[in-house]
Amino acid sequence: MQERLQAALVELGLESENRFPRLIGQGKFNAIFEVREGSERMALRINNINDDPAVMDRVDEYEAHCWAASCGAAPQVFQATDRFLLMELLELKHPTVEDLKDEALLQQIVVATKRLHAGPKLRQRKSLWTRAQYWYERRRDEGRITPELKAAYEQIERLNVQSVLESVPMVSGHGDLNLGNIALLDDRAVLLDFETAASMSPFFDLSRFCYVADSEAVNERTLALYFGEVLPEHKLQLQASLAMQGFVAAVFGNTEKASYAVDPIGLARFQKYAESLA
Repeated sequence: MQERLQAALVELGLESENRFPRLIGQGKFNAIFEVREGSERMALRINNINDDPAVMDRVDEYEAHCWAASCGAAPQVFQATDRFLLMELLELKHPTVEDLKDEALLQQIVVATKRLHAGPKLRQRKSLWTRAQYWYERRRDEGRITPELKAAYEQIERLNVQSVLESVPMVSGHGDLNLGNIALLDDRAVLLDFETAASMSPFFDLSRFCYVADSEAVNERTLALYFGEVLPEHKLQLQASLAMQGFVAAVFGNTEKASYAVDPIGLARFQKYAESLA
């Protein structure tokens, strides 16, 4: 990482002013440093050298980020390559689950999401269902499928969740709209980390933060703020996406300890949302 950081600073002509850039964020796929040019502070993200093209595409990421930035829904981008991203540094606060109960704040998040969704068409990659299948089959091949997980997978097929998820027009989606990728400014919400941006169902993004909130009230307000008039099929599609989010969480389990134990919260939420589809 340090070598890639120094190479990016040299390419940007910032190495002399940034001998020891401060690490301000680190994720699975990147690390973000605060850098300076004169009095201006910026954020420099160094990308993982082993990107999975099935999960992320740097061209789509750049297009989605620039589009969102152009309408105030993301930090401004100054320069980008497949190795790094130099962008505006904002003083950010991430929302909490409790914050999602605030009508004005939830509206800011939905507005930012709608602005991104109205952007230029991106390529379509792995859907939520495809990813769920991939990880389920991987666990199965490793002999780590529990009876509960097997029953959940069969329930997804029986309820035909895939067809519900794929019955709406695709939009330019974020792909990982968890609360860590949403930030609050004084007057608006902005979206961060567009590495998984692609063409997808709008419910993929909406269900991501609704799943974390796990609140029927948040679900209903999110749909009303996004669509205006909430139709029965909107509720059905959100429920299907929430069920799939729970299934994915259950499949991933405790991967850090390589035990692959089913996540009980994910499985419980899957069952709750799947029952509403029956």
